[in-house]
Amino acid sequence: MQLLKLILALSLSIFFVIEAHSQSSLNDSLDEVLRLKQSNTDSSLILINQLKSNVDFQAPIDQIKIRTVEAAIYDDRGALNKSKEIIKLNISSPSIDSITLANNLNNLGLIFNKMGLYDSAALMVHKGLDLRRSMNLSLETAKSLNNLGLISNNQNDFQNAEKFFKEALQIKLDQQAEKR
Repeated sequence: MQLLKLILALSLSIFFVIEAHSQSSLNDSLDEVLRLKQSNTDSSLILINQLKSNVDFQAPIDQIKIRTVEAAIYDDRGALNKSKEIIKLNISSPSIDSITLANNLNNLGLIFNKMGLYDSAALMVHKGLDLRRSMNLSLETAKSLNNLGLISNNQNDFQNAEKFFKEALQIKLDQQAEKR
């Protein structure tokens, strides 16, 4: 009975994602995959594979977006090596834009951090941080700084961790002050 419920839920999910293709953008379909990821990663991976093979989404930037979500699913499952390889594929794509590259570098750094490869983690996040700063993406810059704080903390480098956390916090405070 449980298997039948899972098949029915998966079938309905596939129907809604396919329907979403004709009515909305790839981003909406990926949002649906992320929603499904919360409850059933197997269903979300099936849907990712359908999106990857959909002729409407064969543009390189669409494939990068799909792979980014796929990497997040594998990361959530603890399949860090699989996630790492997918992100590396994205990073090596000549079609990747600067914002997506910065996000993927940051994500790769977080995976390295989870793997205990702190020097590699810091290097990737620093590369993403440099790109984010060059594009004046203050919230994203703060996220990278916060991630560097987490990496430094994991290395027991509390002085640098504090420095990164304070800088990230200051950016966020400045951003909130500008809104007022």
